[in-house]
Amino acid sequence: MVSTDYSDSEGIALLVVVWLPFMLGMGTLILYGLSRLVFKKYNWFITLLGALYILSACIQFYFG
Repeated sequence: MVSTDYSDSEGIALLVVVWLPFMLGMGTLILYGLSRLVFKKYNWFITLLGALYILSACIQFYFG
């Protein structure tokens, strides 16, 4: 379990805690937007993959 306060951190800890979930979410939204232009039928699949990827990253960070 993560019990350290990373609010004043620098370097990789700040990158992981603050920016990684944001970048994964933004990447999912961008991919979803592009898939609406091309596939239109499989948008739910892109959203599901993005949500599972973010959940996987969070679980690995929490228990890792």
